[in-house]
Amino acid sequence: MRDLMEHHNLYWQDLSRRGRMDYLLNTGHMSDCSFVVFGEMGERVIFRCHKFVLMTVSPVFERMFQGPYREATASENIVLDDVLATDFMAFIQCIYPQEADPLDGYPLAILRALIYLSKRFLVTYMEKSCLENLYKRLTYDLDPDEVVSLYEYAYQIDEMDILKRVKQKLLSDPSKYVNSPAAYKLSYNIFYNFMNDFFIIIKEKTRFDVIERYCHKLGFDQSPITGANDFVDLQPPETHEIDPIDLNAFDFSKYYQLTPMQLLAEQWKASPPVEVSGVLLQATEMELEEVYQDLEDARREWKFKQQFAEKLLNSVKYTTMSAYDFCVGPGASNLLSCKKKFELLSQICVAEHKVRALRLSSNPFAFCVL
Repeated sequence: MRDLMEHHNLYWQDLSRRGRMDYLLNTGHMSDCSFVVFGEMGERVIFRCHKFVLMTVSPVFERMFQGPYREATASENIVLDDVLATDFMAFIQCIYPQEADPLDGYPLAILRALIYLSKRFLVTYMEKSCLENLYKRLTYDLDPDEVVSLYEYAYQIDEMDILKRVKQKLLSDPSKYVNSPAAYKLSYNIFYNFMNDFFIIIKEKTRFDVIERYCHKLGFDQSPITGANDFVDLQPPETHEIDPIDLNAFDFSKYYQLTPMQLLAEQWKASPPVEVSGVLLQATEMELEEVYQDLEDARREWKFKQQFAEKLLNSVKYTTMSAYDFCVGPGASNLLSCKKKFELLSQICVAEHKVRALRLSSNPFAFCVL
């Protein structure tokens, strides 16, 4: 750009306001600070900026460059290792004065990043503009996955106004969003809140079906979550075909009642020592300790998933289902033990009998009809 301007005997000061800002940002002319961010492939990207422009919109940048911080004297290559290059580029471009509002042209992911960065650096005017743009988009027919992702995003940035508007969108057509693939990518606690928000609207059978799909994502495909006492007396098989340190061979849904040392002993007992060139190889104490620690971590993770799955399943009001809905739904699922299924079905049958008796008692001619 500079060569072109010099060829036509022009100066960058002769450009439009937007042109001047683009020139300063793109060329780094007169820059007195720089930031290092990283691309999606981990590559370093450097942005050369101007302290005065940044300080005019952000008290965070003002304290950074004028306060008792290292950045005040060493303003070159300030590393921001938790910000993607594409997000930071959009953030900086919005800070430098522009002639038109560029927010409508950004994809939703960039807009979300701009809201996060404007909150982080206290750029209040940008935060307000981005939120207004997001609210406007929520009035459109957004992709269901995008709406569900905004549900978790609202919790992440603690923006309850976004959450309120997203809930209104979700409840307008529950079946459209409750089966969205994005719903099964929600983190544990957010998914629990997500299901509770649909509690009044969706049927309990649908609720259980969604929970079952999420539990399968957690790894509970064949193992009953409830009725854990059914496995107290379960003994491991006498032989295993597993590598001494191959943790993937363990079925933690089956052996979760064993202690880590019991698991380690079973694994080592089932795996004979390896003989190489007449030398019997034995595991060192350090190797055993590493295996033990890996087993401990895996057991802890499995236990957490199990407790969360139990929490989800206990939130279902099974007795509000009909006997038929229960039999074709929870009754056919592997997540409940046979004992639990029988107990719930008995409660449903009793509840249906009471309702039928109540209807008959309130209608003396019902017996004649029957």
